[in-house]
Amino acid sequence: MDSRKGLIGWFAGNHVAANLLMFVIIGGGIAASLTSNLEIFPDIDNKMITISVQYLGASPEEVETGICLPLEEAVSGLEDIKKVYSTASEGLGWVLVELEDFADTSEMLDEIKKEVDRIRTFPEEAEKPEISEVDQSDHIVTVMVYGQASQKSLRKIGEEIRDDLLDSETITQCSIKGAPPYEISIEVSEKMLRKYNLTFRQISRVIAESSIDVPGGSIETRSGEILIRTQGQMYSGEEFEDIIVKTNKDGSVLRLSELGEVIDGFEETPMITRFNGEPAVLVEVGRVGRQDAVDIAAEVEHYVEKNRGSLAAGISMQTYNDYSVHLRSRLSLLLNNGRNGLILVFICLLISLNIRLSFWTTLGIPISFMGGMIILSFLGVSIDMLSLFAFIICLGIVVDDAIVVGENIHALHQKGVPAAKAAVQGAKEMASPVTIAVLTTIVAFLPMMFTIGIMGRILRVIPIVVISVLAISLVESLLILPAHLDASMKKTGRDRPGRLRKLIDSSHEKFSQGVFKSFIARIISWRYVTMACSLFVLIITFAVIRAGYIKYTFFPSVDSDTVSVSIEMPVGTPSEKTQNAAATVEKAGRKTASELTEKSQSEKSLVKYITTIVGKSQIVDNSPGPQISDSSASSHLAVVEVELLSAEQRSISSKEFVNRWRENVGLIPGLNSIEYNYTMQDAGDAVKIELGNRDFERLKTSVEIFQKRISQIPGVKDIKDNFEQGKREIKLSLSREGRDAGLTLADIAVQARQGFYGDEVQRIQRQKDEVRIMLRYPYEKRTTLRDIKDVMIKTPDSRQIPFETAANIEYGRGYSQINRSNRQRTITVSADVDPLEANSQEVNNYIFSTILPNMGKDYPNLTYDVEGEQKSMNESMSSLGKGFIYAFFGIYSLIAVQFRSYIQPVIVMSAIPFGIIGAVAGHLLMGFDLSLMSTFGIVALTGIVVNDSLILIDLINRERKNGLTLYQAVIDSAASRLRPILLTTLTTFFGLVPMILEQSLQAQFLIPMAVSLAFGVLFATCITLILVPSLYMIIEDIHWSIFTAKNARKN
Repeated sequence: MDSRKGLIGWFAGNHVAANLLMFVIIGGGIAASLTSNLEIFPDIDNKMITISVQYLGASPEEVETGICLPLEEAVSGLEDIKKVYSTASEGLGWVLVELEDFADTSEMLDEIKKEVDRIRTFPEEAEKPEISEVDQSDHIVTVMVYGQASQKSLRKIGEEIRDDLLDSETITQCSIKGAPPYEISIEVSEKMLRKYNLTFRQISRVIAESSIDVPGGSIETRSGEILIRTQGQMYSGEEFEDIIVKTNKDGSVLRLSELGEVIDGFEETPMITRFNGEPAVLVEVGRVGRQDAVDIAAEVEHYVEKNRGSLAAGISMQTYNDYSVHLRSRLSLLLNNGRNGLILVFICLLISLNIRLSFWTTLGIPISFMGGMIILSFLGVSIDMLSLFAFIICLGIVVDDAIVVGENIHALHQKGVPAAKAAVQGAKEMASPVTIAVLTTIVAFLPMMFTIGIMGRILRVIPIVVISVLAISLVESLLILPAHLDASMKKTGRDRPGRLRKLIDSSHEKFSQGVFKSFIARIISWRYVTMACSLFVLIITFAVIRAGYIKYTFFPSVDSDTVSVSIEMPVGTPSEKTQNAAATVEKAGRKTASELTEKSQSEKSLVKYITTIVGKSQIVDNSPGPQISDSSASSHLAVVEVELLSAEQRSISSKEFVNRWRENVGLIPGLNSIEYNYTMQDAGDAVKIELGNRDFERLKTSVEIFQKRISQIPGVKDIKDNFEQGKREIKLSLSREGRDAGLTLADIAVQARQGFYGDEVQRIQRQKDEVRIMLRYPYEKRTTLRDIKDVMIKTPDSRQIPFETAANIEYGRGYSQINRSNRQRTITVSADVDPLEANSQEVNNYIFSTILPNMGKDYPNLTYDVEGEQKSMNESMSSLGKGFIYAFFGIYSLIAVQFRSYIQPVIVMSAIPFGIIGAVAGHLLMGFDLSLMSTFGIVALTGIVVNDSLILIDLINRERKNGLTLYQAVIDSAASRLRPILLTTLTTFFGLVPMILEQSLQAQFLIPMAVSLAFGVLFATCITLILVPSLYMIIEDIHWSIFTAKNARKN
């Protein structure tokens, strides 16, 4: 029979074909690597669509009625919608549509746009709806322009920088932040209106008719077409001042500048930005589509360095919040860990195998990685932190098949089989078990691809990378490696080991054929005791988890290089008070930096920059919630952000800095809430429950009771809700006197809006900025309650009567914002859980099993749903659990087909629960809590730990077919497979060791998955070598007992 038949034999005999295949894979991989984008995290589909409508000057209740309710009704009937949230706040209606996990977001976006376009009941003053997908932040880097100058000067410099950056070919998205938008405000007092017998409506009409550009068509002449245009659009305050508002009978005219004041300035918002204690504006640079973040950041950095000296005296600019710095450091970190892991894998192989076999086996790693890159480029996967981590996971796993095939070929050659025949025979003998081993690993990673929830979508890239690399590694080990080993063995002949190699080989031979064989003989003799001890260890492990000795957290807390404090004062607080609170926090931050720098005895200050913004609660807002634009900033909000030295340059943790900062801030009078953040990732509050009721008063009562009850649970702290009384309100209605005078409620509403909020006369495009032309009372006439009583309103018969006569004035208080979910008002209660006192999952289980059902009896219409961390965890764990069951069955089926047995797969898969023991032990040893990443590692582990068992059982079966007794086949196979089993285990373990020992903050959230894989494989190997032979013998005992019983009945 010709051993060269078949694909494996053809490639083994055709070295040119094997090498060409290798070069194609490597060349294609390099090309794919050079064209891939660099990112920190992969682009993901958030499965969320937002609809926002500005209704400037409107209260939350008006926004709810006029904006949110029509939007909810329009979209709620569409398919593939999981939930609809809405928020009505002052001047803004916002709706979030959460889609089912497998919905097509682009199609749903089009459907939602169609439904919203059909709405005809929006208020006239409402802006056009803005509908968009919720994407990841496109922010790359910020240029801070700061110094002792006016806001107008800083903004003008910022605009010049923006324009210069947009002129480059690399940058296409750049905008000004941290400063109010431009506005031309025309302020006319009530006194002047009375003096000239004018109304806002009349003035507004005159301005609109005087400032226009209107195309008038064209004239067809013999010499050609001539266009007709009416051109009179005004763009500056000076131009508007010259508008003639009224012409008197004597020919004299009244210009706008004589009637009131025209201010060409900024919108009246409380937005104030300071950088390192000086006024500042932000120039935010982002990316569009798949632009490269590193190239954009480099372009910005080059511009800043080149032009920093050309700014006016006292003005500086500085790059800040540079996304690419984090990206480069994380990529460098992972590449270093990958390199170190590769070296450790090669050393492991070198100790056990000769240098030629070690080299060709290790070469399979870069070949597999390059092949994986080709597949990833077709799938649109970028080079980011998660994809690189996935490559590191593959480091040790990917050589497993090459080790098994290579070691088998080498063993045959050492026994005297010719090189060519050994290459083909060795590869073919291992082709089936190796293929099944790779497929079981692929099946084990598949559940991660289909995990739902935000974390599932983020981490989906890991299984894609692993599966791609493993597929190529199988091709390399069966088609390329045999050809390389064939050529190598023909050149060098059989091994002539040196002294060190002889020592290692003789030591291994002595151990495997002596001590280890004796040990296995004792183990299988005491197989039932072995089995009982193994089960005892398994029970103890699950008892440790159940007793809470090792905690489970959805997402581990990882320190960040940036820490921030978000301040919230009561709604309606004047901007000056919020500024004072922010100044107190900023001063405390500087004090903290000074104290801790001195404590760490560092020459460098611990703090690089301090940024303060009044009017917003985040500097770069990445949340999917209602976005606070610079024009709708809130006077009661502020944020202070401190950028620390990188973790490698400081000995003080972010958490320690925040704790000291909290102490130095102390109590701030009048504060509503203050939140300190020092972590990189935030999975949400540990407890977050959304309560709803059609009766809003009963809902508020039930929320108070709920908060009291959960406050009694040990470990629950920082309980809060998102309901808050809003600003004081003046509610107007038409009085009997006003009705008698011929006025309508619309007249009252228009007069109040025009005078106090302002009448938007026009909206013009001035270069790159949109500018509103607003007509209203002077600022000083809109600051006291008395001002509304001084207003006069003109009746249809041209009489003027006091506004307080024409309207009923009622004082009250509204809501700061109204939250809704699935078409009813809701209040969300959130809390944190101290991990030293309680577990968030146990707390949530108690709330949903005891507290909420009991409250449902007292409040029959009360609805509740989980939000925050628990919601994310429930979604991810539920789908991961289902996926694990499918994967478990898939692995069983593959092994059953391979062995043509229903029982032997059980023996092979017995290693899986003991791999979990290793994962848990690894977390205890390394001091980590179990987390979602740990769970992903454990699920992936199921396919890896069975590989050694599979190879061992396959050899036992073959040895028995060759005529060995059961006892001898088990002992000889265990001794024979000792070297490859140890090698595959150690390469996997040491490939992950650099990542496990990594101290950088950038890698901390990935380490639990590496711990699960590394320690799980290590422990499962011990089980494979001890438990699998014993279990094999026990199964044979059962078979023999059944066979004996049948024969006894027959006889």
